[in-house]
Amino acid sequence: MYFYTNKKDDEKGDFKISEEQGFILDDLYKRYPNQIVIFSFDINTDNPALNSLKEVYNITKVPTLVVNDQTYTIFLSLAQLKDML
Repeated sequence: MYFYTNKKDDEKGDFKISEEQGFILDDLYKRYPNQIVIFSFDINTDNPALNSLKEVYNITKVPTLVVNDQTYTIFLSLAQLKDML
């Protein structure tokens, strides 16, 4: 799961870093389309199901990735993500 923001002055994180993380995830998916699934969520969406996910994984800032039930609240490079596969 990938949590991001599109808001310019979002206190939860930088939208440009979120965008860059999204590009890296797109590239990763293009390389391994049969091995990974990516679900992307705007952290500012107010939805009961999404709010539950944010609570379970303690999502408070972006970019945040949840990979195999492990939460990463930092920007991850393509190489780092590839190593996780």
